[in-house]
Amino acid sequence: MINCHIHTFTIDHVPKNFLPFGLPSIMRIKFLRRPLTWLSDKLWPFSNKDQLSRYAAFIEATYECKQIDLLKDINGYYPPDTQFVVLAMDMAFQGAGKVPVPLEQQLQDLVKIRQDDAWKDKLLPFVPVDPRRADVLDLVKRYVEEHGFVGVKLYPALGYWACDPKLFPVYAYCEEKQIPITTHASRGGVYFKGKLPGDGNTYPNLLKHPITGQTIASEKNRLFCNRLGDPDQFRYVLRKFPNLKLNFAHFGGADDWFSYLKNPWKEPELEDEISDVSENWVHKIRSLIEDTRYPNIYTDISYTLHEKRFLPLLNLFMNNPKLRTKILFGTDFYMLEQDVSEREIALAFRDRVQEDKFTLLSVDNNKAFLG
Repeated sequence: MINCHIHTFTIDHVPKNFLPFGLPSIMRIKFLRRPLTWLSDKLWPFSNKDQLSRYAAFIEATYECKQIDLLKDINGYYPPDTQFVVLAMDMAFQGAGKVPVPLEQQLQDLVKIRQDDAWKDKLLPFVPVDPRRADVLDLVKRYVEEHGFVGVKLYPALGYWACDPKLFPVYAYCEEKQIPITTHASRGGVYFKGKLPGDGNTYPNLLKHPITGQTIASEKNRLFCNRLGDPDQFRYVLRKFPNLKLNFAHFGGADDWFSYLKNPWKEPELEDEISDVSENWVHKIRSLIEDTRYPNIYTDISYTLHEKRFLPLLNLFMNNPKLRTKILFGTDFYMLEQDVSEREIALAFRDRVQEDKFTLLSVDNNKAFLG
């Protein structure tokens, strides 16, 4: 089986202020972490404000440890032949301070781990891409062709449009080689902390759409950055690269799954202009998967899979012939490891969806996506 979405980056790979609330220093204090996490869950369940919970899980998992330590932990929860897709992160341009350990070192550590025969076939790393990084296509080619990385990771909310033309050479290369791309596709998470209009040096004006030239009204960074990786922004990309192999991580996220269950469906008015970012992302991703012009669209259920009330809807999706082969199993390790372990999360999910569907999600579909 394959877990298509895990993380092994540590506190040394992120800027000091990469999450809001101004609490990173306090959250490092162990006896304060759990009370703050409990309080955030009670006050703001399943909202964009649950980032205290994610931060606490992140600190708990990564403080004073290395990537190999995290890999050994998750490996101990799964059958011996399980493979793991490791999604590295590039947060150097988030505008949240300096990253203690540079991206190159983060990636080289994964290269060294894969030199061990025990990890060579088990570890499937993705190289992170940010159009603000110089020679980013060369970075992708080097790690794919020389170091055996198997895919590309995008996180537009860190401060770039998913349809930025600077990414087109990467998209062209990935389409030609059928290299899979995973993009963050849920509201919330980490986001760009700099000035939205741009500083004129590191990045151009984010309030001007890179394709249409439209001007977008300024709003709080946390809300605006949802626009950057909105699934509809990839329509501009897919029109140019229709065979791109693309995974929308989290299937829109918990907020949009709740909205999908609660609210009636409204047909979106999608034209060439920017779509309404408030429209449900589960609908948007499903629409892209079902669009026959784009045969290689997938979505994973990482982080979203933990909520029990979503299982009937997931089972319904898995009964849909257009969707059942395009949904991927992943857990977002270590972001859920607070009160339950990775084994509890995976086993509970496996039991609820039944064995035949779990095999499709974790073996057949993941292999098709990864090639």
